[in-house]
Amino acid sequence: MRENADKDPMKERYEHADQGKATMLAMIIVATIRKRLADQGVELTLADMDDLLHREDVVDRSLSILPALDAMGHVPGGAGATAMTRMLATSDPAGTPFELHDEPADSDADTLAAGIVARMKAAAFHSDEALEREMMRVEQEQDPTYMRDVLYDAIGTIRVVLGIQKGMEQQGRMQAPKPSDDGKD
Repeated sequence: MRENADKDPMKERYEHADQGKATMLAMIIVATIRKRLADQGVELTLADMDDLLHREDVVDRSLSILPALDAMGHVPGGAGATAMTRMLATSDPAGTPFELHDEPADSDADTLAAGIVARMKAAAFHSDEALEREMMRVEQEQDPTYMRDVLYDAIGTIRVVLGIQKGMEQQGRMQAPKPSDDGKD
């Protein structure tokens, strides 16, 4: 009986995560973001993501995703970081295939930032992305700062994946995104 008491169901869940599937999804999402930014004349760099992480640190911790991104957009810094504050605040509707949208999100859970985290969790744990977002909403009701952690996870994920992609580009295993001729995906 005691041996069951020592089992942590969350630890067990994470031990069985399909990290490869989540990583590939993150690679696609970040490549898509970089392509959209390239179409806007912005190259996303590691320095931009470091700038974004710095901005996240200096903005009031009690703010949730949308107000934090708005405040972060007003902190002086690089064009890539500023563009990312706008992009992460765009709509990424739950229960839909991944696609970048230009419309602003109506709620924290409907932002691209939350979508990245929800989609990766769903891929890793073979769960439903819309359910992951609903769990975020419930968690936010219990802890108003929870969504700020989601934002930090999204930014950190983009930073790590961007580093992987830049390394692959230097090795010639991947090409950097180039603007489309028509400026669209």
